[in-house]
Amino acid sequence: MGPKVVHSGGDRRLRITRRAALGPLRNLLISTRTANRYDAALTRFRQWLTANRLDPLTFADLDECLCDFVEELWLEGEPKGYAADALSGLQHQSPRLKGELRAAWRLYGAWCKVEVPTRAAPMSARVVRGLAGVCFAKGDFVFGVLVLVAFHGLLRTGELLQLRAADFRYSPDGTTIVLFLGYTKSGTRRGETEEVILDDPALCRLCKKYVPTSAGTLLPSGPEFRQVFAERLRTLGVGSHGYKPYSLRRGGATHQYEQVRNLHVLCTRGRWASQSTARLYVSEAAAELTRFELQGAMGRKVDGWAAHVR
Repeated sequence: MGPKVVHSGGDRRLRITRRAALGPLRNLLISTRTANRYDAALTRFRQWLTANRLDPLTFADLDECLCDFVEELWLEGEPKGYAADALSGLQHQSPRLKGELRAAWRLYGAWCKVEVPTRAAPMSARVVRGLAGVCFAKGDFVFGVLVLVAFHGLLRTGELLQLRAADFRYSPDGTTIVLFLGYTKSGTRRGETEEVILDDPALCRLCKKYVPTSAGTLLPSGPEFRQVFAERLRTLGVGSHGYKPYSLRRGGATHQYEQVRNLHVLCTRGRWASQSTARLYVSEAAAELTRFELQGAMGRKVDGWAAHVR
């Protein structure tokens, strides 16, 4: 999640108190999570300089050293993010370096062109129901319901993990839920909190029945959540399909676009800034879904697990 956001109202003393709580502006340029990544990358780069007895004195020397560092990361099979974090971290630490590391950035650009990221496979509605059914059969109703909520509400993984019982705000008749997400990835940029409306009556009934009314966060920590998620997928029989927690958002977006055929509605629900982004997102996921169509015994197994949700 991004840095905290406060509103500018109130008198001078109130603003001083709020700003003191947030800390110096230089600490708010990037999130704590990003700062930790940059620190790790710069430590890695400094250790590499020491091991190779290098001490760059000019910007040109530093650029040349970074080129060699990026090449070594590439040859040693390291993640591409190590290179990006080292370059970005240096420029964040010393803004004067911006525009001075052209050769290293060109190498990183070449890396990006030839090695595209592995995306989480989109999850179909059929598989999501089966996954929720596995959770229900094991008595983990909260986990199962939140899998359905993430799919229907197009939640990012971080948003899903942050959900609390207080974030579920039910309509008087219980057929609609306003899901409060707080300052999300996109909301933080605009200084606004975000909400998602869950308008599937059956899902709302499940939330009303199984989501506790008094609790902190509803799911375990990230590593534990991913471990349980993977175990449930293996039980379902689709552990080798490349599904990850983000598959819920990718598959949910494709499923909902097929229902409404309206990019504006999808952008609003998925909180994308532009329709072109949403269109690319959906078209890629739709093409991938055809590769994971369930047939025969596997399809029957998934449907059998899904029956536990009913």
